[in-house]
Amino acid sequence: MFGPFCALFINQAAAAGFHPKEWHTIEWGASFASTLASKGVSTENITSDVFWTPSFPSNNAGTSTFLQLMSNANQLAKAANSSGNVAAVNWYNYQNIELRMIIFQMITQAVSMIPSANFSTPQQENAALNNALHVLNMQTISGPLQILAPGYGTIGLAAVQWQHGDIQTVYPKNVANATYAHP
Repeated sequence: MFGPFCALFINQAAAAGFHPKEWHTIEWGASFASTLASKGVSTENITSDVFWTPSFPSNNAGTSTFLQLMSNANQLAKAANSSGNVAAVNWYNYQNIELRMIIFQMITQAVSMIPSANFSTPQQENAALNNALHVLNMQTISGPLQILAPGYGTIGLAAVQWQHGDIQTVYPKNVANATYAHP
């Protein structure tokens, strides 16, 4: 299930008396968890897959920049609210931010590899970027990334699960901060 549809579907299922042991979504719940909670529907054991979690090694390339961006966003959010009581901006209440950071890292790395490329036409720009992306072998906030010949990358997903009102990383073992709850 995807984003806002999750809240509607899970609420309707709960109202109809359907309470499965686990929901698996393609988003980790930031966009719908508060809606479920406001309706008295549990978020426990909702699982998903993500490209980055706070339990990833802090020495991964770009992590300090990413965390600084989140801190700056949090300060701006607080400044924009006259009471200053805005909830912190973090990885799970801004959808897909970790994926956008990886894409940003890919693009900046690819462009830095081709400073003398001819970008005079869209076709030349696309070809230069495509060629650069396919020779990348770089570190990102999620670990090493290489674009393979078919066009997909080598970064794997991490499994997360809502447990006791918070999102926990449950797989892979080297970044897990909790054990998967078998409902």
